[in-house]
Amino acid sequence: MRGRPKRHENTALIDALQKARLVADLSYTKLAQKLGVKVSTITRSIRAGGFSADLEIKIAALLDAGLDSRKKIGAESSPAPSASKNESLHLLQKFIIMVPEIESALRTVLQDYVANSEGKP
Repeated sequence: MRGRPKRHENTALIDALQKARLVADLSYTKLAQKLGVKVSTITRSIRAGGFSADLEIKIAALLDAGLDSRKKIGAESSPAPSASKNESLHLLQKFIIMVPEIESALRTVLQDYVANSEGKP
């Protein structure tokens, strides 16, 4: 059995979630439904002072979208995190492709700097 995922302490996210939840007049039950988790997951995480990485992503996406209690409850917050992960992976892949060019440019600049500073006090 895998157990619970490791929580990351994030009191700022807890505070933002609590404020938004109260403003939207949203119960923990409805909040849990919006996030696709059990109520106990929310309350336990709040008491512990942090959320799992996956839940942090979902909460951030939900806070960005707004907690309007009239919105459809369900998996509408799920696509945002996966899209965000895909965008992040795409950017990481672009960066990895650019690394040799960056390394070459830095090497050239460093060689020029060393060549121009030789013999100078």
